This record gives sequence, structure tokens and C-alpha cells, in this order.
Amino acid sequence: MIILASSNQDILDIWNAALSGSFQISMASSLNDLNGRLVISNPVNVVFDRKLAGNELTASIQEIRKANSQAKIVLLSAPGHPPSDREELTLLKAGVRGFCSTEMDAEMIRKVLDAVEKGQFWVRRSLIPILIEELSKQAKGAIDVSSPPLHP
Repeated sequence: MIILASSNQDILDIWNAALSGSFQISMASSLNDLNGRLVISNPVNVVFDRKLAGNELTASIQEIRKANSQAKIVLLSAPGHPPSDREELTLLKAGVRGFCSTEMDAEMIRKVLDAVEKGQFWVRRSLIPILIEELSKQAKGAIDVSSPPLHP
């Protein structure tokens, strides 16, 4: 089951047409509607239009994760307006697993959702060095310098 969430009916219709036949679809046109559907259904993926959240995008993503921690979130953005690298990193930390344009073609939409459903991430290649840098910083921070070194 996939929940498509957008306040734009045209986007819902396009994505529903692209995915019907491949996935069981439920549609939500508001945050309240989405939260209700998360409680009564068990979606594998939530395709979430960033415009639905307004200025509270990270908080909205966290609310989705609280309502259903197993659902994998794919964030939709208008063409030519992807999140910045730092915003994308913040959203990944909040629980987003993939990023798409609202005008992505049907075949690519299915690829994204299949990958995310399998536990993979769908991000821009340009974000990979930033992710590696962030992981490196976290790994260095996780080293306990108060412990004496181990000697063989």
C-alpha cells in the first residue's frame, strides 16, 4: 500500500495513474487526512508533496514517522526546486528515504518506490560526498577518547 499525499489534485491524479496496477493506492489531500490514513492502514511507502507541509516540513516528516515508523517516505518537490544539500541531509535524518520531482515519468516513479521499498535510498549523486562526510564526522564523534587504548 502506498499513500499519495498532496493538496494538488492534479499531482494526485497523475501519480495515481502512474502507479495504479503496480501498487495499492490511497490518497490524502491534507495532513489530517494523511495522519488518519497512517493510523488505519499499513502503508509501505508514503509519497509526500513538500507543499502539503508548508513551512513545517521537517516536523511533518517526524509526525509521519511517529504515526507509522515502518512507512518509507518519498518527498516530492516541484521540478527545478529540489531541496538544498543541507536540507536534504536534514530530511534524511528526519526519515525521508527518497526524493522525486512531481513531474517524474511513470517508469522512474516505480523505480524509486521499488528501491525505497527494498530499504534503499533515492538521493542525488551530488549528495553522496556530503553523506560520507557526515558519517565520518559522526564516527569521529563516537570514538570514546576517555578509554585507554587497547594493547595486544
